[in-house]
Amino acid sequence: SGLFHVIGPRKPVIALVGGEALLPCHLNPSMDAQHMEVMWHFNHLSEVVHYYGNFQDDLQQQSTEYQGRTELLKENITKGQVTLRIHPIHVSDEGEYSCSFASSTHSDEAQVEVMVTASGIDPHIHIEPRSTRGIKLTCKSMEWYPEPEVQWGDPKGQPLTPETETMTKEENGLVLVESSITVDETSGENLFCFIRNPVLNVEKGAYLSIAREF
Repeated sequence: SGLFHVIGPRKPVIALVGGEALLPCHLNPSMDAQHMEVMWHFNHLSEVVHYYGNFQDDLQQQSTEYQGRTELLKENITKGQVTLRIHPIHVSDEGEYSCSFASSTHSDEAQVEVMVTASGIDPHIHIEPRSTRGIKLTCKSMEWYPEPEVQWGDPKGQPLTPETETMTKEENGLVLVESSITVDETSGENLFCFIRNPVLNVEKGAYLSIAREF
């Protein structure tokens, strides 16, 4: 009969900035798709990511945003299985992709969600004396995506509430985070600042020991 459904991954594909995303897609029931058209779109058909037809890749209609960054893995196309590889990943690649197969008599498509993420560089704590009694500490780190979570704490593990926290988008779309607290300069405490990527559940931290003045 030639009827088929296109099946994509059930869960979002998580891709690291600068790394690769592998977007699998297959036909059910399994059948040879060499003679079909296979097309990938981004963002509700507005951009052609990759096109395969007449037994070969044809990138004339490909969006400039994806030029030189896509490859269709076709080792199992005779079973109706393909995987789109995008590399290197940009922040702007996050969103919904559609994978469509079309034969001469039938077509279907599936959606694939891509989540882009980046765990930034190790944070550092900047120390700034205050005119009044106290020290201002600023925990700073760049190249995160999406916006990370920041936590300050003392040696007992008690969380400390920051006075200010700013998230700034860098030119490449990644996020610069700065979080500040003021502490008593006589506290003699060890403090830590943790920055956490909520997608990967990965933390990076910085520790600081404040020497007690006698």
